[in-house]
Amino acid sequence: MSVRIAIVGLLFFLPFTRAQADDWSALSFGAYTGIGLPHNSARSAAFNASTFGAAQSISTDDTEWRGGFAISASWRMQSAVVAIGVDLDPFGSTQQTDCRLIWTDGFDSNVLVTDVGIGKCNRDVSWSASVAGRLGWLASESTLLYGLGGWTTSRIRQNFEWPSLLEPVSANLNGTTVGGGVEHRLTENWHVSVEFRATMFETRSVRTVSKELDAPQFSAVGGDVETVRLGLSYIVPLR
Repeated sequence: MSVRIAIVGLLFFLPFTRAQADDWSALSFGAYTGIGLPHNSARSAAFNASTFGAAQSISTDDTEWRGGFAISASWRMQSAVVAIGVDLDPFGSTQQTDCRLIWTDGFDSNVLVTDVGIGKCNRDVSWSASVAGRLGWLASESTLLYGLGGWTTSRIRQNFEWPSLLEPVSANLNGTTVGGGVEHRLTENWHVSVEFRATMFETRSVRTVSKELDAPQFSAVGGDVETVRLGLSYIVPLR
């Protein structure tokens, strides 16, 4: 809620700020924070001669905090600005997700027991990094409206918690990132921005071994995330 209030306040404040005009050709070093809404996809299954176990994620609306650092270079061409940037989130996050769990016992006996329940399939994101290009239009000498597109990779560990007997799965997820935002010059060397990003991750198939079931485990992990970010950057003009 506090981040949303800050964003609304910033947009209200923009028309009343004064800044020095320049050519917007510069190097930028900054940091960002924001709120992400992940939609994780996870499936996993393992079976031996007597037992079958499986888990499938259920969508939730839990948000997560995100933050990191960014560097970019931009060039002005009349009223257009082209930029390329790299950002890194080294802090990671834990994304809470429920799972539907299915267990079947008794393949080798005359008694077949099936249990279906709800458990946890939390996802730990160790880090994320993005490379994105931007194309913008100067609404004024101090305000830039832009769209962006690029690529994101995240290191994740998908956990299947109790009562599951499935092992955690680790993978690098790659995905396409699109979005847009507004950047405003507060002073000659300081910029502030509000940005929306949506990343659509690929689905990765991973084969491991369930130690509890002593059997191969087959998993597929993917998903997407939508993020609203508030950024602050220091500008070094290329002139």
